[in-house]
Amino acid sequence: MEREATQRCTRRLGRVVVMPCLALVTVVLGCAQSAQNSELTPMLAPEPPLRDAAGTVKGQVIDSATGAPVSGVYVSAEYVYEITDSAGRFVMPSLEPGGHSIVAERRGFLKRRIDLTITFPDTTTVVIRIAHTALPKYELAGRWGMELALDSAGARQKPTARRVEGTIVLSEKFPSRWGPGEDPDPWVRTIEGRYQADLTPFWGTQVAPDVSTSVFGPVDSTFTREASAATFDGDSITIDFIPRMSHGGISLWGRLINADTAEGKWYQRAYCCGAVGHFRLWRISGDPGPISVPRLRSLTPPPRDALAEAERADVRVRIWDEAYHTYIKGWFDLGTPDGGTTSVYTTGTQADGWGKSFWLAPGRYRIIVNRYPCGNEQYSLKRPIERPFEARAGEHQDITIRLNTRKVEPSRSYNNTSGHRCDVVLPEALRSSD
Repeated sequence: MEREATQRCTRRLGRVVVMPCLALVTVVLGCAQSAQNSELTPMLAPEPPLRDAAGTVKGQVIDSATGAPVSGVYVSAEYVYEITDSAGRFVMPSLEPGGHSIVAERRGFLKRRIDLTITFPDTTTVVIRIAHTALPKYELAGRWGMELALDSAGARQKPTARRVEGTIVLSEKFPSRWGPGEDPDPWVRTIEGRYQADLTPFWGTQVAPDVSTSVFGPVDSTFTREASAATFDGDSITIDFIPRMSHGGISLWGRLINADTAEGKWYQRAYCCGAVGHFRLWRISGDPGPISVPRLRSLTPPPRDALAEAERADVRVRIWDEAYHTYIKGWFDLGTPDGGTTSVYTTGTQADGWGKSFWLAPGRYRIIVNRYPCGNEQYSLKRPIERPFEARAGEHQDITIRLNTRKVEPSRSYNNTSGHRCDVVLPEALRSSD
């Protein structure tokens, strides 16, 4: 009996002692949580729209010598930038009140910086006068030898060589990649050409591996050999390889030491962390030699009104993921009969996994799947899945592409540097109804 009484007493004491301790812990945790919430509150509180407490700069850029408006000028102020229109005008809203430096720059002109004060809610009007640089000293037409040295490989690349050599041919006979109608600019002399150099030792392919699509596509067999050069500001020089693609080629910039020699730096146009190096050019001959200009094929499909309903082929596409036994929301490009591509189409936006239907002119096409979802990321396929098909006038075609997101081999990219296969669950948001 005494032992049982002692145990009951101990249990009562335990409740008496433990409960105040729990209360104390609860109070302490509550205070800590309250302090944490007080710190988070200003961080999570919605900020007022920037435009409600910001000013605006409106202006025009003109030639300081002639007073004529200058288009295509890059005007920036910290995190805000605009490009002037054909009348040299620009508008930059959402600038915080206070002092700002406005910078105007365009190739062929000296960079101009002006300081001004922004007040809310006023609009500040400015006129920026920019002066021309020196006229180009040298002509670039001819045949050039080239040496490219690799200083730093890209983040996802394993070069097999540190130096490549090749040639560049520049001639006025090559048409501008932007088509006819460009007015010659005496302060920036541009010239088109072709280059011969094997760039694969630097990053494994002739074109940077992280390129997704090109809005132009290959218009002829020399597309991946195109070069575009310019000289300006006395002896400055720039050369772009594969210039129609924003990513994929390389860009050179430097100085002409004399009429026949140039040197400078180059960088790989990549989404992230591309290779960089330096280059040397030497003129082999002022005569570029015989130039063969292939006839450009149009990449533009016939206008919609150019085809009657009976002459159109109607197509829709969906993608089935064998890993999850469901249709998925994915993407594909369309290979056109002339060898080009148009992009990007989507699937899974309609019932039963279909994408929106689209019409085509009759001809041979290809569905090209080169990306697929991995979790919330997009991975690129090492070997794109292609499905050729014939679009026939007046016919409807349903095309289903099958892949396994767990088994397909991805290429290395900025979000998959090791190139490993997808090993995460596909989110419900990317699954389409069966």
